[in-house]
Parts: sequence; structure tokens; C-alpha cells
Amino acid sequence: MTVVRALGRAALAVLALGASGCAEPPAAPVPRRGLGVGTVARVGDEAVGGALVTAIATRQRIAIGEALDRAIFDALLSAEARRSAESAAPGVVWAIEAELGHHVLRELWLRARATPPTADELGEATERHWIDLARPEGFRVVHAVVMARQGEVDDATRRRARELAALVREKLEPVAERVRAMVPPEYSEEERFSSSRGRGKDRAVPLVQDAVRDVPRGKLEVRVEELCPVSADGWHIDRDSNAALDQRFARAAASLERRGDLSPVVETDWGMHVIVLLGRTEPLALPEAARRARLQDEIWQSRAARAKKELLAKLAATARVEVMLNADALLEQVSVAPAQTEGGGG
Repeated sequence: MTVVRALGRAALAVLALGASGCAEPPAAPVPRRGLGVGTVARVGDEAVGGALVTAIATRQRIAIGEALDRAIFDALLSAEARRSAESAAPGVVWAIEAELGHHVLRELWLRARATPPTADELGEATERHWIDLARPEGFRVVHAVVMARQGEVDDATRRRARELAALVREKLEPVAERVRAMVPPEYSEEERFSSSRGRGKDRAVPLVQDAVRDVPRGKLEVRVEELCPVSADGWHIDRDSNAALDQRFARAAASLERRGDLSPVVETDWGMHVIVLLGRTEPLALPEAARRARLQDEIWQSRAARAKKELLAKLAATARVEVMLNADALLEQVSVAPAQTEGGGG
């Protein structure tokens, strides 16, 4: 970061020099002896280290003497920028501070990119994008459920719900045959794993709804729901939801083999279900090299964001930040002209 700061100060300080009317920079003084270990020059209170000069020479591929001159030149301009900051125009001060901040952020980004993603970072990023990178086989289903939540109804109600679910299954048996003969719809990549976009295309769902509409249910509620693909281990393969399913429901769905297959009555904590399979989605497991290529920029950005957060926390702990109580009132009195678009008139 030291090299970036030193190399950037010349451009930053020119802004302040322009505001204060300074002429060309003075000639660099000759380095003195006895400036301290590792120090080859001192400009005011700022030491110019030998490591900095060496780094400038290496980065810019110039002679060591020229690198020393440039380091001193930058330090002189930096000193002038600090000296004139209080008297400079507010816009100049803001520009200097913003540019220095940008250099710090750029250095954080360069550090984040310095090493490839680790196995742990790759694993964490893969989990965030598991649908696109490492998803299991999925089972798209529609189910009719007789609602009887465990703990909310008594045993007698659960028994009646089980009997009603058996009747629902009888009603669905001829429907299952029709579903099996129907051509399934085609889904786009976005629709396949999105509960907000992937529902409502399959003509089998209204058939299931119609079949159970007239089942005598008394006070019991019967719902028909089309689900995004579910995995055998109990997860919605759904970009819009991370909700988990009852394992008994998931295992029953995964046991169905072809479109139109009908499950037995499946009892869960929610009630009694009858499941109709609408289709299956293939598993996906990208090789590590492919996942690394797709995720490394995101991993680097996460590193940089984490480093930025840590730096801000450290600075906030050491630097006192005060906002005047009447700041909002004062700022409300400021008139801000709208920014001009490219090609716009003055």
C-alpha cells in the first residue's frame, strides 16, 4: 500500500497546488546520513524509506537515483497538499480525500486477488450457488394434502384426515393415468428452478385440482399445491426459497419413477399427502476447475469486502468521528445543482 500511496500523491497534490497557486516543485534535496534505520531521506516529518525507493525503481523500471528523486518529489507535494488542505477549496479537499480512499480500496482489491481461492472458500461459494453448480436430482410434483397439523388437532381429527386422504387417492388414480399420457411442458432454465416462474405451465395440475374439488371433507381443509423440484434429502431446488421439506414427504416423492406415478398416503406433521410426479430434473456437478473459474471473482470480491469492513472497524475504533447535532438542518439549506448528462446544455 505504501508504494501505491507514494505513486499516487503527485496526482493528488497537484489539485491542491492548483488551488494554492504554487509553481513547479523545488529540486529534490540530497539525502543526509543518520536519518534512521532504513530511511534514505526525510521531507519535513515524513521519512522516505529505502524499501519504498527500491519498490518504485522496480515497479517503474528506472534507476535507483531517479526513483529516490520521484519519492522525494511525491513527499514534497504530499506535504504541500496537507499544508494547504485547510485553505483549499472544499471541492479540492474532497477530491484529495476521495482519491486517497480509492487508492486504499484498490490496494485491498489487489491484495484480495494476490492468491487463488482456497478449497474452503470454493466450497462456501459453491454452496451459495448450489443450484447452478452442484445440485442433486429433483422431483417436480403436485400434491393434495388434507391439513391436520401435528399438535394442533386431536387424534380423532388425524384419523379422519387419513381416511379423507385415502378417498382423495382413489379420486386421483384415473387422473394419474391421464397425466402419464400427457406431454410435459418445456421449461426455460429460469423457470425450472423458480417457484415464482416455474408454476402454472403443467396442464396436469388443474386435473388434480378438479379431481379433489368435490371430495366431501367436512371441516377438514384440502389443498392442492404444485412444487418446485424437491430433492430426496428434503430441500426445494428453488432459487426463490430455501425452505426444507419433511423427510417423509421428500422420500416419498423421490420414490416415484415416471410422470403420473401416484404415492400412497404420506403422513407428515402437516397432514396427509397424496403425491403425483410431474417430472424429474437431472443432477448437476461441475468439476472443480469449472467452479473455480466461475467463482474466483466473487471470492476475491468477498475477500476485499471483508478486508474493507475490518479496516473500517479498526479506523472507527482509533479515529474520532463527530457529526454536529444540527448537521441535518444545515445541510437542508444547501442547494445542490442536478448533475448534467453527457451532451446536455449548460
